[in-house]
Amino acid sequence: MVRHTVLVRPDFAAAIAAALFVSCSISLSEAAPITPGNLVIYRAGSGTNTLANTGNDVFLDEYTTAGSFVQSIAMPATGTGTKLITAGNANAEGAMSISPDGTWIGFSGYNSTIPAATSITATNSVAVPRVAGLFNTTTGSYSLTVTGTWFSASSPRGAVTTDGNKIWAIGGNSGVVYGTVDSLSPFVASGTTATTAAIGTNLRVLGMYGNELYQSTGSGTLPTVGQLAGNPLVNGLPTA
Repeated sequence: MVRHTVLVRPDFAAAIAAALFVSCSISLSEAAPITPGNLVIYRAGSGTNTLANTGNDVFLDEYTTAGSFVQSIAMPATGTGTKLITAGNANAEGAMSISPDGTWIGFSGYNSTIPAATSITATNSVAVPRVAGLFNTTTGSYSLTVTGTWFSASSPRGAVTTDGNKIWAIGGNSGVVYGTVDSLSPFVASGTTATTAAIGTNLRVLGMYGNELYQSTGSGTLPTVGQLAGNPLVNGLPTA
């Protein structure tokens, strides 16, 4: 079982490429809002089954800072709608972020049933689309945004949003990509080539601090942590 944690705070201050996203929004009536100040953990697997590279269930678990369990929110893994599962054997997956206002938790996964036919990290993203998930801490609802364009034959590793609509996503290739929940048209950012050369494409974690976007990488000789600077997209956020 793999876990990654984010602290929900309402006062949290927090190489864009062209991206194509298709959206499926789902409301979770059974999920209660997250209590401000509590922890939310991205959990891969049930805790009893052995993790497999062909896919594992994803849960968002809420705990108090004293360690008391509050609730577990399961991402869909069956049925005909959009699903969000994780490889479970890739320790760079499962990173979470929180929006500057503390409302949205961003994370990522794969749109596939369990088990997939082969290791899902090696699949083409057309056959097994990658997914950016956004969970609303105040309503208990979430959206799953699918891309068949990015992170093919590699891992999706995280997502961040400012408002539940604009999405920046990160993974094992493709650099940092941008899209919106309801957009079917590519967004082309300026300075993409120069930015990708500076930070690389094999990235780890994406976060927003002081209204600036930051990324980290553990690959090669490129900077371990970098700030993505460029022309403002909205509220001072960079496009490259």
